[in-house]
Formats: sequence, C-alpha cells, structure tokens
Amino acid sequence: MPTATVSVFEKTDAVGGTWAKNTYPRLSCDIPSQLYSYSFAPNPDWSEVYASQPEILA
Repeated sequence: MPTATVSVFEKTDAVGGTWAKNTYPRLSCDIPSQLYSYSFAPNPDWSEVYASQPEILA
C-alpha cells in the first residue's frame, strides 16, 4: 500500500476545528463514536455510542 503525506491546517493552537472553538450545551457527535477516531489511534473506551463534546475534546 502506498504511503501518503498529510498536512493539517488549523487556525487555532489546538486541532479540533469548530469543536475546540465553540461550545454547544448537550451536543453530541452525529456518527458512532468509534468512527470519530484516527485509524492509527482508535479509542475503544467511548462512554456512549454518540459521544458528547467534552468527551471528544478530552
């Protein structure tokens, strides 16, 4: 499999986009949490199927 070079551009000091910049009460992810992880660093310990914003940012 070929390798790829990836560049991440972020306006703020931390990667997170709108999740890091804004807060929304009782907001949760709209896809299953297991899919909201990097393939090279999966998180098997999500507390809910649709994780909350604080858990995603943790």
